[in-house]
Amino acid sequence: MQLNVARKELTVALPVDEMLLTEKDVADYLGLKPRTLQFWRLFGRGPKFIKISNRLIRYRACDVQTWLDDIKERQKQELT
Repeated sequence: MQLNVARKELTVALPVDEMLLTEKDVADYLGLKPRTLQFWRLFGRGPKFIKISNRLIRYRACDVQTWLDDIKERQKQELT
């Protein structure tokens, strides 16, 4: 599956799992406040992120999903 993203005059087709999400996008998806993601980044927790500049942080959708899958797997192991 691909999603076409149009910005100004540039159109790029990216696979959905390679999309770059904003901090707000990820926070909304996870039901968190953006500040929680900022705190996690500071202490090396949470999903992998890409630091494009000092003020521009993005998350790949596939990295967020992998992080969630890892949490689910750990919870399963704790129950057995």
